[in-house]
Amino acid sequence: MKKTLTDIDGNVYNTVQIGDQVWMAENLKVRHYNDGTEIPTGHSDEEWIALETGAYADYDDNKSNADTYGCLYNWYALETGKLAPKGWHVPTDEEWKELEM
Repeated sequence: MKKTLTDIDGNVYNTVQIGDQVWMAENLKVRHYNDGTEIPTGHSDEEWIALETGAYADYDDNKSNADTYGCLYNWYALETGKLAPKGWHVPTDEEWKELEM
C-alpha cells in the first residue's frame, strides 16, 4: 500500500518502505520551512557561495524543474531542522548507510 505525505506548501510526496525504513520516493520541493517561514531564493552564484543563512534554488534557475528534480537547498536550510515536513527529517549519515546495506 502506497502512502503519501504533504508538506507545508501542499506538495504531495509518495513514500516507499525499504527494509525497516520509510523514505520519501521523490525529492523535496518545499519553499517554506515547516513552521511557515519562507525559504529565501533568487541568489546569484556569487551570493549563494557567500550565504550564511538558509536558501534554496531551482535546478537551472527554472521554477518548473522543481516538479521533476525537487529544489536545491544549502547547508544552512538543512541545519534549521525545519526543512522536512512535520514528523519527518532529513536522513542522517547512519540512515543512508543502513539504506545502502
